[in-house]
Amino acid sequence: MNIAVKWKVRKPNYKFSENIERYWFNHSIFKTHLANALTLLFPDVEKFFVRTVKNFLPDVKNEQLRKAILAFIGQETQHSIQHEKFWKNLQAQGYNLNEFLIPFRKFAFEFIEPVHSPEARLALTAGLEHYTTMLAEIGLENNLFQNAEPELKKLFEWHCVEELEHKAVAFDLLQEVNPSYLLRIYGVILASLLMLSIIPLATFYFVNSDKKLFSREFWDEGMDFLFFKQKVLPKGIEILLEYFNPNFHPNQRDHLALIKNVELNSK
Repeated sequence: MNIAVKWKVRKPNYKFSENIERYWFNHSIFKTHLANALTLLFPDVEKFFVRTVKNFLPDVKNEQLRKAILAFIGQETQHSIQHEKFWKNLQAQGYNLNEFLIPFRKFAFEFIEPVHSPEARLALTAGLEHYTTMLAEIGLENNLFQNAEPELKKLFEWHCVEELEHKAVAFDLLQEVNPSYLLRIYGVILASLLMLSIIPLATFYFVNSDKKLFSREFWDEGMDFLFFKQKVLPKGIEILLEYFNPNFHPNQRDHLALIKNVELNSK
């Protein structure tokens, strides 16, 4: 298991102007609110990741894996901090975030989390990390953030880079704790059910708040993004299916060139 840590914990300090326009992502309703949905979900989900891997840290004997877990915790903690800063902008734009966050937190962390064993939560974390790796690869490969508001472009590209850097940590820890193929697959199936329900719900929350849910513009942008122009959904399915290969490992996909192409503003 080659898990040498070749990344570091960066501590950026993103500052979001109060003048950022409502549709900051290429003037697109769909792209903006999909990104807003992710920004709303990331802090709590990544705190869950940190809680989950920390639970196993005292028993990790492999020193390289231990260092990787600590770096993973540091990066995920920074992701939560930086994304949550943009919540003030969203609230200033009139969105009552608690309308979504309160039921989401009850479902995810009072229902889903407590009924799963620590190993199942780790399998879920590894499955969700496969999704974040997928999103990061697609985002950087297609230069999706090119026409986004500059500071938010930096935020998302920084986040993408770090997801690609630590993509194997939760997976490697799961293999160390319990290498069961069935457990791994249960984790990614549960992750898929959550991703395919909660992200659309969060997106629709923002769109509905803007009274744009029945806007043809919103649906046309979504269809182009998912199926016709960017073709995100077919690419995502292709990457997802790799996880079901019994011999799969996250490092089988080489993301070094994508990482090097991003000039991070926090070295």
